[in-house]
Amino acid sequence: MVTLVIDTGSGSELNYEFTKNVISIGASGSNDVVLRAPGVAPVHVVLRRGDDSLTFLGQQRQIVLLNGVRRSRGVLEVGDKIRIGTATLIVRANERDGTAAAEMTAGQEDVEEVGSDAKSPPELAIFNEPEWLALARQRLLEVFQSGANADVVASLERYFVTTFPGRNALLAWLDQQGQLQPIAVNWAGKVPQFTARSFTELDRGFRIGVVRGGTRELLIHPVSVTGESRAYLVLEIDSGDFEDDRLLLAGLAAMVATHWERVSDTSTFLGEWESDARVRLEERLAGSSQAIDVLRGQMLSAARSGNPVLLYGRAGSGRAYLASLIASLCPTGKPWIRVVNVREGDDDALRVELFGSGNAMGVRGIAEHAGGGVVVIRDVDRMKLETQRKTADAIERDAASAVGSKVRWMLTSTENFMDLVA
Repeated sequence: MVTLVIDTGSGSELNYEFTKNVISIGASGSNDVVLRAPGVAPVHVVLRRGDDSLTFLGQQRQIVLLNGVRRSRGVLEVGDKIRIGTATLIVRANERDGTAAAEMTAGQEDVEEVGSDAKSPPELAIFNEPEWLALARQRLLEVFQSGANADVVASLERYFVTTFPGRNALLAWLDQQGQLQPIAVNWAGKVPQFTARSFTELDRGFRIGVVRGGTRELLIHPVSVTGESRAYLVLEIDSGDFEDDRLLLAGLAAMVATHWERVSDTSTFLGEWESDARVRLEERLAGSSQAIDVLRGQMLSAARSGNPVLLYGRAGSGRAYLASLIASLCPTGKPWIRVVNVREGDDDALRVELFGSGNAMGVRGIAEHAGGGVVVIRDVDRMKLETQRKTADAIERDAASAVGSKVRWMLTSTENFMDLVA
């Protein structure tokens, strides 16, 4: 037999001998163990005894701590402590019955049952996941299993409606002014905004944020995307479902990050910006040929992504003009542009301009004092190979920074470097 020692926090202990196969514990008088303590729900947890094991199942939305760790279900052993509300339940062997130790160590094949030469076989405990949570996971997969041409943003919005009914939810990107701009949204009223410090703290390591105050609580989960973009999921939470909400949002954030290119390529990602950008491109890059259409499409993608750009073509073909046009289409506002001209025989001065003088009191590199702008390096193919390698390394390091690139890099060349890669 097993005994539950119940410490209600008042200084006294109560003992309950586990004689039934299933017992319920809670504040309601219909339970096997009635525990009226602060934080204890009407039916808080159910304990089930098998032939050689004891398991527990926390009821939906109820908090159960097993040895200080939040758990919704698990296997109990002698000495384990379960905390519900302010009460603590301790599992102890019944000193009058020597079989308890064997019963509580099920699954350990080197322990024999008392009075028997046979080993105790391990037992598989089966638990049902809450139906709504299982359905939510399935719907999440369906959002991103749709065809490549499907509007993933529209699918995300439907997911918010069906998975979090009656609650606000959105996926948003952070613009240059530190404002959240909705991508996929199911939000009644004004989209919430937070301080720049809040986003800085969120982006340090693996963090989530909870905003408390007023009549609602919000859960904020960063989305780890590449390039200069910063994206976040925001959900109005139910305190009783916090753990399930957190797990769902973590899974959603991982899926959005994996499929970020699909999300960012959708027409609804930047809303009116894309329509305006297409009009401006047609005005400043006129033409109706297929080649011009392809070029305009490539420039629109380059303006949206924030990744380094290589523009190649013969001298006088308008490479620098295209670079400035891409920069002017920046979704977060037109940045300033720094142009670096590469001249043969001027490599030492060029290295100082690009990378700094290499000492604490000297000239800083261009990425250090050009933060937030666009750097256009013209005729990069005129550089010496050593400087080309150093430039490529600097761009790669900048792009791989945990806080994103300091500058937007654009390079022009008379040759397509990709054709020179073996």
